[in-house]
Amino acid sequence: MSYNSSDRDRARTTTEMARPPQPMLSLDPEVAVDRRGVRYNPRKEYPENDRFYNFKHNGRYLFPCDEEEGNRLDIMHKTFTVARGKLFSAPVNISPGYMCNILDLGCGTGIWSIDVADEAPEGVRVRGVDLVLIQPEAIPKNVEFLQMDVEAPWQQDVGRDSWDLIHLRTLNGSIQNYPQLYSRIYSHLKPRVGYMEQVEIDWLPRCSDGTMSPYADILKWATELLSAMDIHGRSMRVDSQRTMAQLREAGFVDIKEEVIKVPISGWPSDPIERERGRWLALGLTKSLSALALAPLTRIKGRSKAEIDDLVERVRNEVAMRRIQAHCYVYVWTARRPQ
Repeated sequence: MSYNSSDRDRARTTTEMARPPQPMLSLDPEVAVDRRGVRYNPRKEYPENDRFYNFKHNGRYLFPCDEEEGNRLDIMHKTFTVARGKLFSAPVNISPGYMCNILDLGCGTGIWSIDVADEAPEGVRVRGVDLVLIQPEAIPKNVEFLQMDVEAPWQQDVGRDSWDLIHLRTLNGSIQNYPQLYSRIYSHLKPRVGYMEQVEIDWLPRCSDGTMSPYADILKWATELLSAMDIHGRSMRVDSQRTMAQLREAGFVDIKEEVIKVPISGWPSDPIERERGRWLALGLTKSLSALALAPLTRIKGRSKAEIDDLVERVRNEVAMRRIQAHCYVYVWTARRPQ
């Protein structure tokens, strides 16, 4: 069965989510702790263009690692759950009494892992892994977080043939070799019953009613970002046919694709679509600078002032709600047969 979220806010209102939490001092003077209990270590992060990036993965992972980014990731989690109405779609057995093991690759703040662990039956165990540990310290007893580079050889304790569901979301831009990653996912799923599920957003907006000019700033932002990431060798483009072909080549069966059309702002008259659009508008405005800063300055040679100006223009376009465009969210599920 697929798993539906109650879609609650997890003690955070829209207003609170829209602004980064203020840091508080911890007992360790080298570590800042935000209101979620997330630890950020200045020795492992360096400043660039008013954001902080991880030292160890500098040059490979081009997105920030700071409190503001954690807030953005949580907003995008809400955006996806509102758009989908569920936490995952794969028909995984989460019946009471069954020991279901779920692995969340590139878990970020861990919010998806925590929501699944919170709302699933007692037998469900969730492990989230990421390049950096920015997850809260207070977590459910049936979830754990470990530091792991999913592009490096997987640690032995991850366990082959062990997982009922391996989940990955918005890893485009972080992965250089998807066929290799899919092969590793395949070998670590339980034979016959194990599923993978991948969720990605196509940041290039589409519009069919003529309200979006071909010279719109949001198109310029998306085009520049996607071009920079192509040069970087870690594409952010969504290529549905390629993804499904790579899953087949890895050995998966029962491959399914769901495509969800999400407005880029709250322009629709339908209340459900309008709510989806309002959340994507918030997630988009938080993502504009975070996603583009390093790619456009390091790869495209843009100045921070140029990027700030472009970001402000896109925010104004989204806020005006005159452009009746959509982004598409893609969900792929696939099963390991043997």
